Amino acid sequence: MTQPSQDSNKKSLLTLSSDLSFSKSHRLVKGHEFRYMRENAESIRGKSIILCYAPAPDSQRRLGIVVSKRFHKHAVKRNRAKRIIREAYRHLQDKLPNNWFVIISRAHLSGKSSIEVQEELLKLIDKSNLV
Repeated sequence: MTQPSQDSNKKSLLTLSSDLSFSKSHRLVKGHEFRYMRENAESIRGKSIILCYAPAPDSQRRLGIVVSKRFHKHAVKRNRAKRIIREAYRHLQDKLPNNWFVIISRAHLSGKSSIEVQEELLKLIDKSNLV
């Protein structure tokens, strides 16, 4: 059973913004966009995710998610990992600068909730001095 103070801390991480949408225009999907990231991005490694970031050539904040088949052989598990990462990013997107981001999943991501991933993402963002 969790302590009440821990629950309130986790709830305080959630952003209460008017627009928490994450449309297709905010995603990195094209090959040349990922190529740009591979050539120009800096990365920080966490326990369950790797955060890569680079200056946005179009001055718009965008996200790409990479969950390889090495993470899990079943697509259902990979898709769940993508949903968890997307949800964690969606709550933090207003606090981030207009950079392009790629989040790569690691094996320790399985079994984590979006709040746990959000906390780790916050730690990586603080470590990178983006905010």
